[in-house]
Amino acid sequence: MANMPELLDGHVKVNGQFQFNRAKNVYVNHYYFYIDDEDFGPLFLKVCSYAPWRIKLC
Repeated sequence: MANMPELLDGHVKVNGQFQFNRAKNVYVNHYYFYIDDEDFGPLFLKVCSYAPWRIKLC
C-alpha cells in the first residue's frame, strides 16, 4: 500500500473501491435471522452476541 493515496481515517481508494486498514479487531455485535413464514409473513430475529443474549422479533 506504499503508492496508494491516503484518505480520511486510514481509508484508501483503489480502482474506485475503498480498502480499509484496521489496527484493531472487530467483533460481531448482533446476528440476524431472516424468516419468511406462511402465516406471519416476513420477519427477522435479532440476537445479541454477548450475555444476556437479548432477542428482538420484528
